[in-house]
This record gives sequence, structure tokens and C-alpha cells, in this order.
Amino acid sequence: MDRSPLSTEKLIYLMLEVGKAIYRDHLGRWVCLDIEGAGQFVVSHPVRAEIDGEIREETSQGSFRESLILFSPETSVAEARVYLGAEPPESLPQAFPRSGMIRGRGWVLAATHPFVADGYEVAAEAPSKTFPQPFHREIESEFPVEVVVTNDRPAQLVDSFLISDSEALKKRGWRVQNISAVVELDSNGVVGKVASHLNRAHWRVSIPSDNCGLLLQKSYDRFHGRQRARVLIDGQFAGWWYEASQDRASRWWKTSFGIPAEMTRGKSEIEITIDPPGGVPLWSVSSYELFALLPQ
Repeated sequence: MDRSPLSTEKLIYLMLEVGKAIYRDHLGRWVCLDIEGAGQFVVSHPVRAEIDGEIREETSQGSFRESLILFSPETSVAEARVYLGAEPPESLPQAFPRSGMIRGRGWVLAATHPFVADGYEVAAEAPSKTFPQPFHREIESEFPVEVVVTNDRPAQLVDSFLISDSEALKKRGWRVQNISAVVELDSNGVVGKVASHLNRAHWRVSIPSDNCGLLLQKSYDRFHGRQRARVLIDGQFAGWWYEASQDRASRWWKTSFGIPAEMTRGKSEIEITIDPPGGVPLWSVSSYELFALLPQ
């Protein structure tokens, strides 16, 4: 099960449109949202959903304990709001505001239109360059955005490296089995180097001992969707890192995984393990960045 980081909440707003999806499953159904974890959701019009593995032909709201899949509607456009978190609220409002402001600190993970972060307009045309987009005071958007709010805690970048930098890998004690050659990827004018691996990759990193948890980000190639890996901290299971989206036109993307404070507080160094199991698409990576959330 996916674990929400550091007692944070993840609010996902999205449009469900006919024939538009992140991938098509083995039964030919168009999947608009595929997440793992616990939470609640509401949809403006009834749609087909798979809740904890059970198909619901028409549903507009509900809760889930393990997973949620929303399928493309057959006729009209629908708007969805999903709360993903360990302790979801008792209910979600039925309204779907077209504009709004979110105050605090955090990251915008995805947006379809420009939005304002801390008073500056951010374009949404180049996701690989733009996201995740940090904000320190507030964000405002006329359209739905996907956002992680980190309880207003300041974040500090404590480590970053490229998969193509052999010296950086050696410095961190990087070990991996069954990794591909590093290749150049040019997608939508963004050029970088990527590699993919199966089986475990390990590395060590120094962190502030007074941290309130960590946020691990990676840049990667999403040519293949449904990438999945276990994340372990010092050998202890932290959760599943699952990325369902697939895009073979705009391939660069960034994604994040939260590591809870109970696994990292009081430590000055940890070992991170990324373990994609057999039978899933290879785990793609171009770079990793690690942020520490600090006391207020």
C-alpha cells in the first residue's frame, strides 16, 4: 500500500474526459486515475470505478482502503476530487471549484493550465522542467491542480545526483543489479540521460537528524506506464512507489515519494533501497533529489 508522507495530505483534482486516459488496460478500458492507498473521492457525474479491486458500474462518491481506479466516462465530462491520506476526513465537499487558493508549503505535482505560486505565474506547458513546483506561501489556480501540502514545514534539499554521473554514484555507494546502459533521451526539446533497472538499487545519504521526514523525487522516462517499486529505508519497508501514467509523446516527468518521520528522525545517515519486483515495467530514472522536512 502506498504510504502518504509525513502526515501530509494529497488532494487530486482531475477532469475525466471521453477517450482520454493515462493508459488502456488489458480489457480495453480507458483508465483516467490509478492510485494506491486509502482515502475518499467524489465525482460530479457517476462513472465506472474500481474500488479496492471491486468494479462499480456507476458511482459518484465513496471511500477506498487499498486502491482506486477511475475510468473514462462514456458520454459527458466529469470532474473528480480525490483525497489520499492515512486519515481521510469524514466527508469531501460536493462542490468542484474552478478557482481557489491553497495556503502553506508544498509541491504542485501536475497542472493542465498556468497557475500562480507565491505571486509568480508558472507555465504548465513543459512538465519535465516545471514539476514538481515548490511553493512556500500559497498557490492559486483557476483550474484543477494536483498538490502535496507538507503541513507548512520548511524543506531542505539534502542530496541530488544523476544516474549518468559515475563519480556521484560511487560516492553514495550505489549498487544495483540488471541495469540498462545509460542512454540519451530527447523529448519535446528536453534532453537528458536515463537508465532502467530491475531488482534492487541501494545508496546511502546523509540527512539532518532533526528531520520531520523526507521527500524523494525522481526524474524519469514514462514511455512505459505502471512502473512500481518497493521503497525500503535501512532495510525496513516504507511503501510502494507506483506511477501509473504513460506518455510516449511527452516522456520526461517527475514524481515524488514521501518517507515518514518515524523511519528517519534521529538518524544522520540512511540507506535507501528501490526494489522493482519481477513482472513489472523496468524502473526508469534520470536523477534523484532528496528533500528533508525540518522543524518549524
